[in-house]
Amino acid sequence: MQKELFSHILSKVAGLSHRNVAAIPYGEWFHHYVQGLKAYRNKGDSEKGSSDFRAAGYNVDVALLSSVVSQKWTEVVLINDTRREVTQSTSPGEVAWWRKSAEAAWLSPANNFRRIELVTTSFLNEPLLAGKAIGSWTEAARQSGAATSQDAGNTRNQHSDKYDCHETLAVVVPFTCLFQLRSEAFPRALTTRGNDAAPEEARSLQERRARLSTLSSLHQLMQIQCCSGGRMRNVELVVWSPVHEFHAILHLPRVRPGLPKPIADHFTLERVCECDVTRCAYLAHYLTLTKKETPLVLLAPQTHQAALQQLAIMGNCISKRSSCKVEAQHQSRLKDASVHRKAVSSCSKLVRRMTTREENLRQMMVP
Repeated sequence: MQKELFSHILSKVAGLSHRNVAAIPYGEWFHHYVQGLKAYRNKGDSEKGSSDFRAAGYNVDVALLSSVVSQKWTEVVLINDTRREVTQSTSPGEVAWWRKSAEAAWLSPANNFRRIELVTTSFLNEPLLAGKAIGSWTEAARQSGAATSQDAGNTRNQHSDKYDCHETLAVVVPFTCLFQLRSEAFPRALTTRGNDAAPEEARSLQERRARLSTLSSLHQLMQIQCCSGGRMRNVELVVWSPVHEFHAILHLPRVRPGLPKPIADHFTLERVCECDVTRCAYLAHYLTLTKKETPLVLLAPQTHQAALQQLAIMGNCISKRSSCKVEAQHQSRLKDASVHRKAVSSCSKLVRRMTTREENLRQMMVP
């Protein structure tokens, strides 16, 4: 059973060109997952099926996550045997953040963060906003790694993985954002799916490279965070794994009754699977329902906030910048470094000027 559960998804990934999961729409991956879920439930092997299901779900998460951040097809990891660890040329940081995303401990009701910031695709597509936010998150990850190393050296025996998440800012990047960035970086070939199918927007080579750069930055950030050896104290970046995201979409009949009637009718399964904006808004409503004690904020640029407000997202729950406090410290260090460089440059110019003047005086005095 271990090798059969969700094996059709892994076979589908292996058969794609360059193993690029963005070559087919998001809704098809959700459909394949539902098919495997139905087959699993029809077998009714509940005693050992739970562990097999978790292991098979981990395989799906690894395959899809490694595909959206891969730069070549050999970096896509396919695990057909749930008892076998990853044996391909992957770094420990990659394996760690894939496993952490598959566990999805942040979704547990026991983990109530100080605040949750849900990243949208439109936010990651803004170079200035995304670059500044990713820079601050990366700086927080590096500071956490340095602090963890010091704590391990001073109190090695007292170190524990438990931490007070009430003081931590959780930045959540849904798989749908990574998938959409990958899809925009490598546009799919036009298919005849119907007269009402909207053609994909043509993007320049520079825009496509910007999407790939953002994916690479997030991938490196997750590796830095997982290799730091401890929990981040100020901010923690988590990726909403594909399997848990699919599970959230399956709770659509539970989420819709809590929305206003006209807007609830807009959140159909077809629209959630096909529209990236609708999907991000739905995930926000799902988090509002499941994480009631944690404030939720969507990160989106000013130009896209009106579209989110039309999907029952309150204006005070949308922000165009992350509240990560490390950014101010990072900018302060950059400013200090800039002042230092200016001082060194001024001293160098002064030394050269005095040397030139001394040489001129020597030549004037020597007959």
